[in-house]
Amino acid sequence: MTSTTDRPLALITGASTGIGRELAREFAAHGYDLGVAANEPRIHEAGEELRGPVEVDSVEVDLATDEGVDTFQAVYNASTSFIPSFALALRNEAKGSGVTITARMHGDERVVSHSRKTRAQAALSRVLPDHVKAELHRRQAAPGSGRR
Repeated sequence: MTSTTDRPLALITGASTGIGRELAREFAAHGYDLGVAANEPRIHEAGEELRGPVEVDSVEVDLATDEGVDTFQAVYNASTSFIPSFALALRNEAKGSGVTITARMHGDERVVSHSRKTRAQAALSRVLPDHVKAELHRRQAAPGSGRR
């Protein structure tokens, strides 16, 4: 999908029901054009529901199959090359503002971050055992942990 507007674009899989559909509603409510996908015909109903002030492309595709992945590959490739460069640009814009910009793409070894702590955590995540990473994540995700 390519957006024909100046609005940002969100790509959401599993958007026919549940959490995926609710995420799509939130993005649409915040002015994002949407590319929504699911492995069932209800994705088209979700697309119709979400369409209105934003553009929505709905795709019925099973991403657990090679054919489904091939169908969706072009959109994913475009987003994975755009997001890191966009994060770097945002980081540059936010320099000195106290705002931290972090982007990490699945499978990407690079972490774009203004925070030394985030960069260190990304480096450590490649060598720490999963149970240690899980404990660190639990501590960081605890309510109020951002104030420590």
